Amino acid sequence: MITLHYYKEGNINEYFSPAELPEVYGMSGSLVFSYRPRDVLFPYGLLGVVNRGTQNSETLWLTPVDDVINFIETAYFNTEDRD
Repeated sequence: MITLHYYKEGNINEYFSPAELPEVYGMSGSLVFSYRPRDVLFPYGLLGVVNRGTQNSETLWLTPVDDVINFIETAYFNTEDRD
């Protein structure tokens, strides 16, 4: 589980301008990306999938993307158990 702090105020975007974050209620299943300004080739990275969180709690919980991929591969693409 990945826990992100979700602050209501004081956020900045990749251009160092103030950014207002949306309400996260109802965003379960959404993908969350990180921005790494010093990484020229791959500045955005997939962190995981939202599984819960609210703006009032200032916390966002994610299932890491590796866990999601492993689950899908095991549950739907595992050919070892098939005849």
